[in-house]
Amino acid sequence: MNDYNNQLDYEINSELMKICKCILPYLERDTQRNVAIGLKILELINTVKFFEDINNSLSVQKDEDWQKALLLDVSKNLNPDKAYMIEALLKANEINTILNTEAPPNQNSDDFIKTISPMLDDKQQQILSLFTTLLN
Repeated sequence: MNDYNNQLDYEINSELMKICKCILPYLERDTQRNVAIGLKILELINTVKFFEDINNSLSVQKDEDWQKALLLDVSKNLNPDKAYMIEALLKANEINTILNTEAPPNQNSDDFIKTISPMLDDKQQQILSLFTTLLN
């Protein structure tokens, strides 16, 4: 999707508009205001034109993991502290899925740890290692 955080911005912003947005902080305040308002007017015009074409749509294929894709897209637009919460919830959901699947009779705790370790970041792996050591 390029440098844009969402499909709509990608569809309606031209290269010139993207460059103008980059230049905006270097302009004088009054010029910033006028250019910013002009850019928003162009975005509105481009949005109307985009949806006037019956072939244009922002729809995505809703497969079985579409909710996860949605949350990941939302997290790209959040401050990192809030995005981390979404990522943690997604990881917790993956772990819950693993826990709720019936384990083969020969699977032990080491196999379980190996299964979930790739889903964890470094700090989470350290905590898991500490808990594993304490439990053994």
